Formats: sequence, C-alpha cells, structure tokens
Amino acid sequence: MTITAFTTTKSLTVLRGASALARLGARLDRLGVTRAFVLTGTSIATRTPLLNDLTAALGPRHAGSFAGIGAHTPMPALIDSVARARAAGADAILSLGGGSVIDAGKIACACLAWNVRTRDDLRARIAARDRGPIPGLPVHVCLPTTASAAEFTTGAGVHDAERQQKTGLNNPALVPELVVLDPALVLHTPPGLWLSSAI
Repeated sequence: MTITAFTTTKSLTVLRGASALARLGARLDRLGVTRAFVLTGTSIATRTPLLNDLTAALGPRHAGSFAGIGAHTPMPALIDSVARARAAGADAILSLGGGSVIDAGKIACACLAWNVRTRDDLRARIAARDRGPIPGLPVHVCLPTTASAAEFTTGAGVHDAERQQKTGLNNPALVPELVVLDPALVLHTPPGLWLSSAI
C-alpha cells in the first residue's frame, strides 16, 4: 500500500502482514539502499531477538547498529548515533522501536542531510523552524514496535537535558519512505506499553 503523506508529495509505502519483514530486502533494493544503519533501544537489542532478525533480513546491506536510543530521544544519544551512521556511510536509517526511536530516525536523517555534528548545530536547525525540502535525506524505514504512530507524522521530538526542554523538528520531509507493519515486530512488546502508546 502506498499513500501520499500529508502536505508533501513524498510517497510513503506500508508493508504489512506476517511476511512484511521478509519482503524488506526487495523493497530496499527498489529504493537503492546499500548501507542500512539501524537505530534501536537497549531493551529491544538485549531482551528480544528483533535486532538479530532485522540484521539477518538486511544481509550485506547492514552497515551497523546503534542501540542507545532512550525514552524521549535524548540529544546526546541522537548526536552519537548520527556520528556512527555517518562513519558507516549510511544511505538509509532503519528505526526499530517505539516513538522515541522513530523520532530519532527522523531527526538523524535530517542531521545527516544538513551535516549536523554537534548539539549546537542541531539546536540551530531546530530554532530555524525550516519546513522546506531537505535535499540529500537518507532513506528512512520505520519498523514500529508500539502503537504510537510516530511513523506517520511530520514531527519528531528530542530531549535537550542541558536546556531542560523537549523540542524538535516539524517538517513534511521527515515522513519516512517505508513503514513495516509485521506482527512479529510487536510480539515482544509488553501489553502495558502497547496499550499506553496507543492511548
């Protein structure tokens, strides 16, 4: 299923069903992805098989992973993940997790396109409130494990602890190219988290 997302002409494709993850490789080939970098959180990386399942599905396209994205997308972890994705030569960011990880993926893609390297660089971009096109964005693929629906929105939040605020970006260009909705991705989500994220 392909939809046109919000106020942008960008097309968002949804792969859904029990075989969705198995079809990911073919879709990445169509998008021209050769260096896929995965963002996720510690719980998914250490308490579930999902990161291993995803890297297996990626095969030689897997360029690396960062499993340090925490709740509310802390800015230091986000900047660290961008540096690692850049060093890996990523041409795609895959966000495996809930809303915080998906927000991290959106902002990471923008940071790579804008060559953001520091927290102050990111703060300046946030302050600019630019809603125009972002040339050079990597492909963004979301593999949600909660019902937050962050994968379908134009906004993304980040927690700036030094300034004691949650801030972020809102730009139609941040809508991802691909969302994978596979029941296997939510089998390990605690019921309380699933229900609270849906609310």
